[in-house]
Amino acid sequence: MVDKCRKIGRHWNFDRETCDLLAERVFERFYHNPFKFQCAECLKRHLTIEECTKLYLFKIAQRCFIDHNNEIFQAINSPYDGSEHVIIDFPSLDYILNEEKRNDLHEKQKVIAAALASVTPKHKIIYLTYKSYEHKGFKLPRPLLKELREVTGLNQNSIRVYKNETFNIIEEYKTEHGAK
Repeated sequence: MVDKCRKIGRHWNFDRETCDLLAERVFERFYHNPFKFQCAECLKRHLTIEECTKLYLFKIAQRCFIDHNNEIFQAINSPYDGSEHVIIDFPSLDYILNEEKRNDLHEKQKVIAAALASVTPKHKIIYLTYKSYEHKGFKLPRPLLKELREVTGLNQNSIRVYKNETFNIIEEYKTEHGAK
């Protein structure tokens, strides 16, 4: 397994020590979730247990390399710092000193609030959280998504559907009422 990880690591431009560390992670993941490995699947494919185990471990290794690469990329470029939390209601605009800008934002907030009046509170929470924290090219951090799932009581697929519905409703409302 270590040799295979070192070969994979060359393609990712990782050094030997990093590859060895990731090989250890593979076995840790396998050790913590041994029941995910299904022997019955091996028999269906006419594979030996050894071949099937290797393929299973290689799949875990592939995921470990992707996760490690993402950790490196996120550490360098991430717009998130871990202080993100679910937004339940519109933020106060009192802290904005420029009165013209505050009034402009207040008008935009009124338009969005009017559009959100026709949807459930879950739609509003999802919309405000995504609008506050979503950055192009980055997914929301996993702890924030977990908190969002807990607060709304929805799974991730449902959250995605609610998000798209809400964004579409707001766009329709803006075009109907000529708002920006």
